Amino acid sequence: MIFVTVGSAYPFDRLVRACDAVAAAHPEQRWLAQIHEGTYDPTHMRFERLMDKQAFDAAMAEAEMIIGHGGMGTISGALAVGKPLLVLARRKRFGESVNDHQVSCAERFRAAGHLLVADDADDVGPLVERLRSFVPRPRRVDAARLGSDIGAFLATC
Repeated sequence: MIFVTVGSAYPFDRLVRACDAVAAAHPEQRWLAQIHEGTYDPTHMRFERLMDKQAFDAAMAEAEMIIGHGGMGTISGALAVGKPLLVLARRKRFGESVNDHQVSCAERFRAAGHLLVADDADDVGPLVERLRSFVPRPRRVDAARLGSDIGAFLATC
């Protein structure tokens, strides 16, 4: 199953449309999308508007791969369950976000080998094929270094 999520805060029709188009081309693949209150209802994949935490976590765990927006909850959730993730970040120029923080966040995680990034909605289809064989690099958090960095920052305040 491919799990598509737009997060729990806002709809993201551009991502949902792109994934629905890919689902239409791959009817043999099972899809589940969490789409929030968007204006576009997919016709080629099963969807729910919002999922409670238990259903969302179950979908993440069951998924073979995940496609989502560039939010930290989606990114950290996919990394936590070790699933390949494809991100299409919300963009300011499309009125999907107040700034391009998801773009820069997705780039950092792509550079670290944790996920794939679609720079445009048209890239989703070809990248789904790459996602099938993509193995995300596990994320290792260095808590001691993080604590030291936070302490150094606070010392300057």
